[in-house]
Amino acid sequence: MSDDDGPRYILQSGPLQVIQRPPAIAHVCEQSRNVALRTGRMFLLENGRLTWFRPETDVFLWAGLKLGLGELAGHVRNMVIPYSTVTNYRQARDTFEWLLNHAGFTQLDTVHVEMADAFTIVNRTWQPAFETSVFKNNTVIIPNLFFAEDELSEQIDSVFHLLPDNVARYWRQCRTIGFTQANEWNDHAAGDITFAWISTQARRRTEISGEQVALVENESLMHPSGTTWWNYLANNAPAFSPTCVFTRLSEREIIRG
Repeated sequence: MSDDDGPRYILQSGPLQVIQRPPAIAHVCEQSRNVALRTGRMFLLENGRLTWFRPETDVFLWAGLKLGLGELAGHVRNMVIPYSTVTNYRQARDTFEWLLNHAGFTQLDTVHVEMADAFTIVNRTWQPAFETSVFKNNTVIIPNLFFAEDELSEQIDSVFHLLPDNVARYWRQCRTIGFTQANEWNDHAAGDITFAWISTQARRRTEISGEQVALVENESLMHPSGTTWWNYLANNAPAFSPTCVFTRLSEREIIRG
């Protein structure tokens, strides 16, 4: 596997922006460039900058501030959002309304919810063994904290002693919340967060009038396919999962701001 094969990321965090250069293979020859273009391409952001992005594998990290994704938004499939933006139904619905109105996400498959206060960027002060052991060919790792035996979580646990004290502290806090045991995350994701997503989507559909939104929410409005609108929107909703994101920088990432 080459360094270009692992998941990568772009980050929007207020004035800070991390975008990607195209992979080296895109510059070698026409044949290699065609290989690279099978999975990714350059996207124009609102500020006029260009970033390479592979929708199938790459991840958009959103810190809860202005987006500026431009044409990329409609191609993002994997996204990370802060937990502070979806702590309850009302807040989640406001967040989804803002995101969909300002960015126009249409292809989201997975929305990871960052449980720590901020994304963790591994820098030169960390022990190199952590980066070598955990990241491999990736520049971003997104463990699914809802599953006790998630592979990425176990990899981090195995080199836990290499984490800086402050990082180790909030990793343990996120890791030991006990989502699975107490069903807290399942109740929240299947309840408040998913309900907020479906309700927001119902309000945006031209086929559904304002008066009919309540019928969607109580699962009594039928979709032309024969199922309810609620089931239709739920089946097309992204999966939501709790996480604690780690990123690193390589020669491909460009930091702006």
